[in-house]
Amino acid sequence: CGIVYQSPTDLEHQKLVDICFSFMQHDGRRAAKLMIESVNDKTPGIVKHAEQFCESIQKMVDDTEMHSYFEHIGEYVSTICELARVHVVRLDPGYFKIAMALKVAEGISLALNRDLDLVSKCVPIVLQARTLQALGISKFTSP
Repeated sequence: CGIVYQSPTDLEHQKLVDICFSFMQHDGRRAAKLMIESVNDKTPGIVKHAEQFCESIQKMVDDTEMHSYFEHIGEYVSTICELARVHVVRLDPGYFKIAMALKVAEGISLALNRDLDLVSKCVPIVLQARTLQALGISKFTSP
Protein backbone atom coordinates (compact mmCIF):
# COMPACT_ATOMS: atom_id res chain seq x y z
CA CYS A 1 0.00 0.00 0.00
CA GLY A 2 3.01 2.24 -0.18
CA ILE A 3 3.52 2.28 3.60
CA VAL A 4 6.45 0.32 4.93
CA TYR A 5 7.25 -0.33 8.56
CA GLN A 6 10.27 -2.18 9.88
CA SER A 7 10.19 -3.19 13.52
CA PRO A 8 13.30 -2.36 15.50
CA THR A 9 13.76 -6.02 16.51
CA ASP A 10 12.65 -9.42 15.28
CA LEU A 11 10.83 -9.96 18.58
CA GLU A 12 8.79 -6.76 18.18
CA HIS A 13 8.03 -7.76 14.57
CA GLN A 14 6.82 -11.17 15.72
CA LYS A 15 4.60 -9.59 18.38
CA LEU A 16 2.98 -7.30 15.79
CA VAL A 17 2.44 -10.21 13.40
CA ASP A 18 0.93 -12.33 16.19
CA ILE A 19 -1.46 -9.53 17.17
CA CYS A 20 -2.53 -8.86 13.58
CA PHE A 21 -2.94 -12.57 12.91
CA SER A 22 -5.10 -12.93 16.04
CA PHE A 23 -7.37 -10.21 14.69
CA MET A 24 -7.49 -11.97 11.30
CA GLN A 25 -8.59 -15.14 13.09
CA HIS A 26 -11.28 -13.15 14.97
CA ASP A 27 -9.57 -13.88 18.29
CA GLY A 28 -9.80 -10.48 19.95
CA ARG A 29 -9.03 -11.84 23.42
CA ARG A 30 -5.70 -13.25 22.26
CA ALA A 31 -4.87 -10.02 20.38
CA ALA A 32 -5.66 -7.98 23.50
CA LYS A 33 -3.61 -10.27 25.74
CA LEU A 34 -0.68 -10.00 23.34
CA MET A 35 -0.99 -6.20 23.38
CA ILE A 36 -0.95 -6.25 27.18
CA GLU A 37 2.01 -8.64 27.28
CA SER A 38 4.03 -6.35 25.05
CA VAL A 39 3.25 -3.51 27.49
CA ASN A 40 4.18 -5.59 30.50
CA ASP A 41 7.59 -6.26 28.95
CA LYS A 42 8.39 -2.57 29.42
CA THR A 43 6.13 -1.38 32.25
CA PRO A 44 4.81 -4.25 34.40
CA GLY A 45 1.67 -3.68 36.46
CA ILE A 46 0.44 -0.53 34.70
CA VAL A 47 -2.59 -1.99 32.85
CA LYS A 48 -5.95 -1.37 34.57
CA HIS A 49 -8.71 -3.99 34.33
CA ALA A 50 -6.91 -6.21 31.82
CA GLU A 51 -9.82 -8.65 31.57
CA GLN A 52 -12.25 -5.84 30.68
CA PHE A 53 -9.83 -4.66 28.01
CA CYS A 54 -9.68 -8.18 26.54
CA GLU A 55 -13.47 -8.60 26.63
CA SER A 56 -14.00 -5.18 25.01
CA ILE A 57 -11.58 -6.01 22.19
CA GLN A 58 -13.36 -9.35 21.67
CA LYS A 59 -16.73 -7.58 21.54
CA MET A 60 -15.38 -5.23 18.88
CA VAL A 61 -14.10 -8.23 16.90
CA ASP A 62 -17.48 -9.97 17.27
CA ASP A 63 -19.17 -6.84 15.93
CA THR A 64 -16.98 -7.02 12.80
CA GLU A 65 -18.74 -10.29 11.91
CA MET A 66 -21.88 -8.27 11.12
CA HIS A 67 -20.18 -5.45 9.20
CA SER A 68 -17.75 -5.13 6.35
CA TYR A 69 -14.43 -5.05 8.21
CA PHE A 70 -12.70 -2.68 5.83
CA GLU A 71 -15.58 -0.22 5.70
CA HIS A 72 -15.17 0.38 9.43
CA ILE A 73 -11.43 0.00 10.05
CA GLY A 74 -11.08 3.64 11.08
CA GLU A 75 -13.75 3.12 13.76
CA TYR A 76 -11.99 -0.03 14.98
CA VAL A 77 -8.65 1.76 15.30
CA SER A 78 -10.38 4.56 17.23
CA THR A 79 -12.05 1.99 19.50
CA ILE A 80 -8.74 0.25 20.18
CA CYS A 81 -7.11 3.61 20.99
CA GLU A 82 -9.93 4.56 23.34
CA LEU A 83 -9.84 1.19 25.10
CA ALA A 84 -6.06 1.45 25.40
CA ARG A 85 -6.42 4.91 26.93
CA VAL A 86 -9.06 3.80 29.43
CA HIS A 87 -7.19 0.64 30.44
CA VAL A 88 -3.71 2.21 30.26
CA VAL A 89 -2.43 -0.17 27.59
CA ARG A 90 0.58 1.23 25.76
CA LEU A 91 0.28 0.56 22.04
CA ASP A 92 3.25 -0.11 19.80
CA PRO A 93 3.58 2.72 17.23
CA GLY A 94 3.82 0.02 14.58
CA TYR A 95 0.09 -0.68 15.07
CA PHE A 96 -0.72 2.73 13.65
CA LYS A 97 1.50 2.30 10.62
CA ILE A 98 -0.16 -1.05 9.95
CA ALA A 99 -3.59 0.53 10.47
CA MET A 100 -2.78 3.25 7.94
CA ALA A 101 -1.68 0.65 5.39
CA LEU A 102 -4.93 -1.24 6.00
CA LYS A 103 -6.92 1.97 5.58
CA VAL A 104 -5.31 2.49 2.17
CA ALA A 105 -6.00 -1.17 1.27
CA GLU A 106 -9.57 -0.62 2.44
CA GLY A 107 -10.12 2.23 0.02
CA ILE A 108 -8.60 0.36 -2.90
CA SER A 109 -10.44 -2.90 -2.22
CA LEU A 110 -13.81 -1.21 -1.75
CA ALA A 111 -13.34 0.79 -4.95
CA LEU A 112 -12.61 -2.38 -6.90
CA ASN A 113 -15.04 -4.80 -5.27
CA ARG A 114 -17.35 -3.95 -2.36
CA ASP A 115 -17.85 -7.66 -1.62
CA LEU A 116 -14.17 -8.62 -1.46
CA ASP A 117 -13.20 -10.34 1.80
CA LEU A 118 -9.60 -9.18 1.90
CA VAL A 119 -8.89 -10.63 5.35
CA SER A 120 -9.71 -14.20 4.28
CA LYS A 121 -7.43 -13.73 1.27
CA CYS A 122 -4.58 -12.54 3.54
CA VAL A 123 -4.70 -15.36 6.10
CA PRO A 124 -3.11 -18.06 3.85
CA ILE A 125 -0.35 -15.64 2.83
CA VAL A 126 0.42 -14.75 6.45
CA LEU A 127 0.40 -18.46 7.39
CA GLN A 128 2.81 -19.24 4.57
CA ALA A 129 5.12 -16.39 5.59
CA ARG A 130 5.08 -17.53 9.24
CA THR A 131 5.86 -21.11 8.20
CA LEU A 132 8.75 -20.00 6.01
CA GLN A 133 10.09 -17.82 8.81
CA ALA A 134 9.89 -20.74 11.26
CA LEU A 135 11.89 -22.80 8.75
CA GLY A 136 14.53 -20.08 8.61
CA ILE A 137 13.63 -18.92 5.10
CA SER A 138 13.79 -15.14 5.11
CA LYS A 139 12.65 -14.37 1.58
CA PHE A 140 9.00 -14.77 0.70
CA THR A 141 8.41 -15.31 -2.99
CA SER A 142 5.01 -15.08 -4.58
CA PRO A 143 3.60 -18.19 -6.26
